[in-house]
Amino acid sequence: MKSHVSMFALLLPLALAGAGSAIAAEAGATPDAPATCSEATLRGTYLFATNGFNVGGKFKGPFAAGGYEVQDGRGHTRQIVSYSLNGKITRFERGTGKVTVNADCTGTAVYTDGTHYDLFIAPDGATIVLFETDAGTVSAEFEPRVTARRVGD
Repeated sequence: MKSHVSMFALLLPLALAGAGSAIAAEAGATPDAPATCSEATLRGTYLFATNGFNVGGKFKGPFAAGGYEVQDGRGHTRQIVSYSLNGKITRFERGTGKVTVNADCTGTAVYTDGTHYDLFIAPDGATIVLFETDAGTVSAEFEPRVTARRVGD
């Protein structure tokens, strides 16, 4: 498992750089042109799966989760998630969150379950990379948009 995490950490910047270059080239922009994002960039349904460890706190141990979230393009998200916390299963839990997106395609998210994330967003909104920023938790995930296009386009 440790080697997979290390490989992920090494390959993520390369994958994001390649995706950004391809998107910029497709749009006719130069690869060095700054991306411009806003809450409207995140709109549609995104699938996710993640796993990690809580190294401290009430729910110490491994966890895994999967589900989907729907971004409304105005900084609000709702989700349905099933998860395992140290082997205890919870199914189809619903929650909401607030998302803030910066012009440089970074952002933050806070969910009703109390979790916090830094976001790294593809300029077209097709993929979100989330890194959990809560102390005592080790977790990162990818969320690809699965709607054919942004809702409302």
